[in-house]
Amino acid sequence: MSVNHAAILFTTDVRRPPAARCRKGLEQELMEFVLLLKELLKLAQIIRQIAENSG
Repeated sequence: MSVNHAAILFTTDVRRPPAARCRKGLEQELMEFVLLLKELLKLAQIIRQIAENSG
């Protein structure tokens, strides 16, 4: 079941198309990068839980 949660992280990309991204400011780019890092941390935690439960 946790594998499905990991897949959801990959499919919920809310970034805008390249043309829209060109108009974003540096602060917004940084905030989106921070949000991406948070999502990657969640994914790492899910993977760790899967590894602990299977071993």
